[in-house]
Amino acid sequence: MKDLTQLVRGCADGDPICQKKLYEQYQSTILAICWRYTGNRDEAYDVFQDTFVKIFQRIGQLKEPGALEGWMRKIAVNNSLNHVTARAKNRTEELEWERGPSANDHDHLQYEDLMNLVQQLPTQYRLVFNLSVIEGYSFEEISQELNISESTCRSNLHRARHWLQDKLGKQ
Repeated sequence: MKDLTQLVRGCADGDPICQKKLYEQYQSTILAICWRYTGNRDEAYDVFQDTFVKIFQRIGQLKEPGALEGWMRKIAVNNSLNHVTARAKNRTEELEWERGPSANDHDHLQYEDLMNLVQQLPTQYRLVFNLSVIEGYSFEEISQELNISESTCRSNLHRARHWLQDKLGKQ
């Protein structure tokens, strides 16, 4: 815990060695979060970089160093959601779906194949699915985060699961 406290303090003081250590330690976790929400590698990297900028700008506000990872994950989720919401407002038509995974046997579906399939979900379904299933948010938290009703959250999650089950059944 002492090392973590020193790492956070060093990052807050702008120490490049501490910042590099923090970045290297959490880059894969933060990038995975960004990719899950954006559904696009290039956009995920943009959101990822912006997320670390925000982390380094705000790390001095972190009161409990033991909460560092959860705090960083929350910033990554919020930043990703803001990006997806802004992108959706600027687009006039739905994103084109990518071709699904090529696995023949869904009993042996790999994590990456499943995440590729999740990326094909319609945007609102993907956001609710990620927040509920992967991040563990409650329907109340999701409804507040996405500014939709709890019943819409439940419906979107149900539809996302049904959509995924349907896709898995067709492989």
